[in-house]
Amino acid sequence: MFHQKFTFRLISRLLIINLLAIILVYLVRNTQLWFTITGVSLILLGTTISLYIYINQIREDIKRFILAVKTRDHTLNFKNKATKGSFPELYESFNEIIQIHKDIQLEQDSIFQLIKTILEQVPVGVIVVKKNKIEAEKSEISFFNLAASNLLNVPAYSYWHRFEQHLPIFAKEINAINTGGKRFLELKIQDKIIQLSIEVIPLNLYGADYNIISFQNIKDEIEQKETEAWNRLIGVISHEILNSITPISSLSDT
Repeated sequence: MFHQKFTFRLISRLLIINLLAIILVYLVRNTQLWFTITGVSLILLGTTISLYIYINQIREDIKRFILAVKTRDHTLNFKNKATKGSFPELYESFNEIIQIHKDIQLEQDSIFQLIKTILEQVPVGVIVVKKNKIEAEKSEISFFNLAASNLLNVPAYSYWHRFEQHLPIFAKEINAINTGGKRFLELKIQDKIIQLSIEVIPLNLYGADYNIISFQNIKDEIEQKETEAWNRLIGVISHEILNSITPISSLSDT
């Protein structure tokens, strides 16, 4: 519909311009009607300028629309032109596309916020690093949850090199498995020894490289398992002792 209307109006204006040009040439060559010639010239000039403004306005609106889609600018609105403009269907389509992009962005933001909230509640430390391929020092920390801050007793840094300066031993272990893998690390945090199970998962999203670092303190878990193992061992030994004592007791009774 837009293409048909645009083509019709463009051809109509071009025909009017050509007709005025022919009339002007005829008047100049065959008459001395300078007042009429001036009038036709002004009309021709006005029609040409009007055609330029008409085409340029549509071109600029399309450029603004494309730029808004590229930059995810959802504030652009063609509501006035959709009701009063020359091509209401075109501008209405622009508004619909912008609104769809806005809804998609809101949905993505909601999902991200949900995931972020969940990761803030888990007892596992999670750090997401956006790697800088050119300068490693400028690698950004995209996410740093509360558990990571509490386990390592550090603030939520925004840049990896600052975190690296604060905890060089931990950072060294992470760099050693930068391409992915697992490690165990014993670390001293405020006169307290913690044993960490660390895992690094590399990820590429939209051309950017990320490292998802997850870790948890397994010292308490190990101690608990050791205690359970000792309890089981004591139980087995006690059972064997009782089994050994029972025959002796039977003999003494006889």
